[in-house]
Amino acid sequence: MNSSSSRASLVLGLVVACLVMYDIGLRRGQAIRAAAPARAERVVAAQEFEVLGGDGKVRARLTTANDRPTLVMYDTDSKTPRALFGVTTAGDPLLTLLDRDGKTPRLIADLTASSSPSSLAKTSRAGLHLYDSSGKAVWTAP
Repeated sequence: MNSSSSRASLVLGLVVACLVMYDIGLRRGQAIRAAAPARAERVVAAQEFEVLGGDGKVRARLTTANDRPTLVMYDTDSKTPRALFGVTTAGDPLLTLLDRDGKTPRLIADLTASSSPSSLAKTSRAGLHLYDSSGKAVWTAP
C-alpha cells in the first residue's frame, strides 16, 4: 500500500468516525430532550431575592423579614431604602415612601384592622399619612 492510499484510508476513517460520533451525539441529545419534563418548573423559592441594576448594585430586595413579606426599593447608592411595601404583623398591607435619608417617612398608606369602639366586631380602616421633611404629619386621612 502506498502512502497516498494509506492517507486516503486514514481520511476516510476519520470522516466515518466523525459521522458516527455526530450520530451518537445527536441521538443522545434527542434522548435527553425526550427525558426532560415537557414544562420547566415556574417556581423559584428562596427567603430573599435581590434585583440588581446594570452596574451590579442592589436596586430592590424581596424578603421575608420576621416572616412578613417585604419589598424594599433602594436609592441609586443601593444602601438607602426609599420605598417599602410589606405586610404588618397583623397581616395588613403597608406602603411607606421615605425621604432621601431613608429614615424619615414622607408617605405612609396602611390598612389596619382596628376594633370599633361601638362594637366588638373588627372593621377595616384605611389610612393615608403625609409627612414633611422633619417627620411632622402635614395631612392625614381619616
